[in-house]
Amino acid sequence: MSAPRIDAETFCRRLSRLYSHWKGNKDAWEGAGSICVAAGPASEDFRYLKSVALHIWLFGYELP
Repeated sequence: MSAPRIDAETFCRRLSRLYSHWKGNKDAWEGAGSICVAAGPASEDFRYLKSVALHIWLFGYELP
């Protein structure tokens, strides 16, 4: 199996979209000065983990 590759153009576009929403919608983010996505303990049930969803959306795969 080949090593995962990050599509830099897609990553930059999606990160820019997240950043723009964060900066442009202070009320939705309750005025947060930073964004932190905490990863909980390892689990077999990945369906509901927001950190995994963000990894997949930004990078195209789950970070280890």
